[in-house]
Amino acid sequence: MQHAPFIIAVDSDGTVLDAMAPKHRHAFTPALIDIWEIKNRANEAAERFLNINLRSRHRGANRFEALGIFLREWHGLPARDGSGGTGCQSVCLDAFFTWLDSGAPRNEFSLARALATHPGDLALTRALAYSREVNRRCAALPPPAPFVGAAAALCDADACAEIVVVSGGNNAAIRAEWQHAGLSPFASEYLTQETGSKTAILQKLAVRAGLPSRVLMLGDSLLDEEAAGAARCAFFPVIPGSEHESWETFRLDALPAFIAGQWPPPDAARWLRNFHTTLGN
Repeated sequence: MQHAPFIIAVDSDGTVLDAMAPKHRHAFTPALIDIWEIKNRANEAAERFLNINLRSRHRGANRFEALGIFLREWHGLPARDGSGGTGCQSVCLDAFFTWLDSGAPRNEFSLARALATHPGDLALTRALAYSREVNRRCAALPPPAPFVGAAAALCDADACAEIVVVSGGNNAAIRAEWQHAGLSPFASEYLTQETGSKTAILQKLAVRAGLPSRVLMLGDSLLDEEAAGAARCAFFPVIPGSEHESWETFRLDALPAFIAGQWPPPDAARWLRNFHTTLGN
């Protein structure tokens, strides 16, 4: 079996493309409020949901996992006026949580199969409608641009390694966004939510590379770091709010050290410390 000498696995939204905040502010959050009928407490719901998706250890979570985290929290809160709660809180969520915790793939196809076995279940129906509304709203947004420095760094990486996009997003959308950004020549393939978990994907890439140490994951979330750790691959953080500096550090310091087999480099602990501080961990 011929192995790729080195593989650079890169998350897309929030790592390469400046898409995380716009998508959550203008697609995920308004879709949540509309589909789950919580307009009467929209501001509170929006702040909670944005915090989960952008500013917490759950940043980068699969859309259904993030929805579940929000619903578990929101469902347990009484309405502030002492009434019976909102439309979201009054929905029985058992079937949705059963599916979410079942180990089944967290994608629309799997969710539709669960709904077929529980026809008419309101939570499953809303979860599927929510995901499709997110896709619709994301498609209507302006195409995201790469973070400053990302294209140059990927160009350098492409000269010495195979670049694989590893994302929890929608495959068709990620492909289209990379093509529009002029980055598609750098990507050998796109492994997304339809493929499986990031950990499982990285484990397969480690087999392809011959050793886990020949795979370096770049990501903007603690979940990316955890996936790399579970697959025993290397990890480099693209720190939210410091993306340009992160990409320059990757290009000048992290990439040469990885290719030279000198991982982790001396500054790795400092990068991770800043990363964890930014995400409140």
